[in-house]
Amino acid sequence: MLAQALIATNSKAVAEEAAELLRYAISREPDATEAYSQLAMAYGRKGDLANGRSRLGAAAFTRGDIVTARQLAGRAKTRLPVGRRPGCAPTTSSTSSRPAQQHPQTDHPQGPTR
Repeated sequence: MLAQALIATNSKAVAEEAAELLRYAISREPDATEAYSQLAMAYGRKGDLANGRSRLGAAAFTRGDIVTARQLAGRAKTRLPVGRRPGCAPTTSSTSSRPAQQHPQTDHPQGPTR
């Protein structure tokens, strides 16, 4: 209810707070169709149309409307930067900050050499 009230203000400033509340609600109850729809509106208020369409697709999927879910997912995909998934924050660099993992059979970072 609080998230719906925040979204109803039409304020971009409180849209992220509403989105956080709704993401938490969805994590607790993943079949809550209305939460996905409200989250889509929060993303729309923030100007993030790709994630908004993605969440509308998730709402359609939870309702069992697979055709609409696929259409919305396809539209969302065309607006997302390459390599970015819906709902994920954009990365600041294309390289991983994790060190290379050692292969268990050798000391080479990338595994055995041939």
